[in-house]
Amino acid sequence: MRISNVLGQEVYSQKLNRPMYKVQIDGSALHDGLYYYSLVVDGVVKLTKTMSVIR
Repeated sequence: MRISNVLGQEVYSQKLNRPMYKVQIDGSALHDGLYYYSLVVDGVVKLTKTMSVIR
């Protein structure tokens, strides 16, 4: 899983070893704003969606 900011810069990544239905991340390093999270399998992006961080 990879999280990027609106400029396309990777700000977080985590390797997932098994099928997961929920992923919890420590968002304290992320500033308020819009981000994109992508699921990457064998180097290929399979899914990208948006998320927002609001505190």
